[in-house]
Amino acid sequence: MSLPAALDPEITAQIVSIIRELAETGITQVIVTHEVEVARKTASRVVYMENGHIVEQGDASCFTHPQTDAFKNYLSH
Repeated sequence: MSLPAALDPEITAQIVSIIRELAETGITQVIVTHEVEVARKTASRVVYMENGHIVEQGDASCFTHPQTDAFKNYLSH
């Protein structure tokens, strides 16, 4: 079975809205995603993993100031 490469923008917007609403209630969430824009719009903490190993972690500033070449490379694609 082949999965779509990215979510439909309308569905993505709905998901982001739900995640933000839940965050406002103070609920703790752990979200695993390959959708970088969803993570950018919702994450307060980020853990980037490659091959099952943590490569970089930090607050949401990781997206604008990645510390590792691996995460920089991932964000550039």
